[in-house]
Amino acid sequence: MPERPEFHTYPELRTHFNSVLDFILEDSERIKSQPEKKSRTILDVGSGNGSVLTAVVLGTDLRGIAVDLNRNLDWRGPPNFQFIQADSRFLPFRRNCFTTVVSSDSIESLAHPNTTLTGMARVTQGDMILVQTDWRSLWFNNEDSDTSQEFTRLFAGIESRASSSALVNIVEQVNLPIRSHVIHTIHGNKLTSDTYSGYLLKEMRDELVIKRAIIRASRFDKWYKSLVSCAKLEQFSFSIDRHVIIVNCHSI
Repeated sequence: MPERPEFHTYPELRTHFNSVLDFILEDSERIKSQPEKKSRTILDVGSGNGSVLTAVVLGTDLRGIAVDLNRNLDWRGPPNFQFIQADSRFLPFRRNCFTTVVSSDSIESLAHPNTTLTGMARVTQGDMILVQTDWRSLWFNNEDSDTSQEFTRLFAGIESRASSSALVNIVEQVNLPIRSHVIHTIHGNKLTSDTYSGYLLKEMRDELVIKRAIIRASRFDKWYKSLVSCAKLEQFSFSIDRHVIIVNCHSI
């Protein structure tokens, strides 16, 4: 899995992350309205280096715990969140001790996702928020549509992540009711090193040309230059979908 960058710096993702934050705040307010509920903390499962978590809660006073199996020395998570190294199948927390549990681009890559989802449901008083990138939806618009399709499909295959429908099936297998399933289409029309499109293209080149060596560097670079030329003429665009699945764990 590619190293997560500073996601909060990408303007293309801001609306998406604000929407995820709205779901968290909505759940937190609902919990506050119940006198018997005392927890006000968030659990982030599969946090990686914490950059996605930072992008979501940036500018808020939300606090909680971030969990990942690997100890990331380059921790970029928010200061109000404590990092704990732990296996997501065996979350070391008591029942109903978090307001909301979130996970971004993690569940689908686990060997035992059912066990993890059951454990996440056990420790939350409210909702479980699952966010997943649909790599198969990735698209770069330029004159050479055949090459764009070939490269994006190869990249989606290398990522080998489960589809949103597969994630929904996993949730249903453990008898967790889905309250909402929304799709955020992220798009942009600029291509520079500090845009999300620039990050995605860099990751594509690293995977297809360097790590997997299934595309020649000269061919990829020619395609990339065509995208840059389109961007200079204001004819460039890209898009990718991210799914947000809200799981109702109130009765768990």
